[in-house]
Amino acid sequence: MAPQTKKNRGGKSSKRTLWPWILAVSLLAAGLIGGFVFMQYQEHQSRMRQELEQQMAQTLDVDTFYPGGFVDEIDLGGMTMAEAQAKVQEKIDASLENVQVTVTLEENSKTFTAQDMEVVSDLDQVLAEAMQVGREGEREERYAYVQSLAENPVKLTTKVEVKADPLEAKV
Repeated sequence: MAPQTKKNRGGKSSKRTLWPWILAVSLLAAGLIGGFVFMQYQEHQSRMRQELEQQMAQTLDVDTFYPGGFVDEIDLGGMTMAEAQAKVQEKIDASLENVQVTVTLEENSKTFTAQDMEVVSDLDQVLAEAMQVGREGEREERYAYVQSLAENPVKLTTKVEVKADPLEAKV
C-alpha cells in the first residue's frame, strides 16, 4: 500500500505547506548567523584599531628623537634634546681639537688653536629640524613615516665655522 499523505481543507498535500515554514526558518537562521558573524567582525576591527592606536601612541607621543634621525652620523633615536645636543657638541669639539692656525710675521710666528678663535655652528637649528622629523601631518601618516625611518633614515649635518677675527688682537 502507498503511504498516505494528509490532505488539508483545500485538498492539497500538507507537505507543500511546510516549505514556506522551512524557508522562513532557514532565512531567519541565516540572518542570525550573518548578524553574529558581522558583530564578531566589528569587534575584531575595534580591537585592531585600539591596538594600532596604542602602538601609535607609544611610538609618536614621546619627547625624544625618533629612531632613524641622524645628525653628524650620530643616531639620535631615544635621546632627549639635551642629550643629543651634548653628544653632537662632543663630536664637534673633538673635530676641532686638531685645528691650528700659525701666523708668521717676518721672523715671528705664533700658533693658535680653535679655543683661541670664534667657533660658530648651526647645531641648535639642525637639532630642531631633526626633532621635527615625523612630527608633522596626520597621525597615521606620521606613524607610517616614523616606521619607515629604519630603512630610510634622515641624515642631517651641522656646519661649523671657525672665525679668525679674535686673532687680530693677539697678533
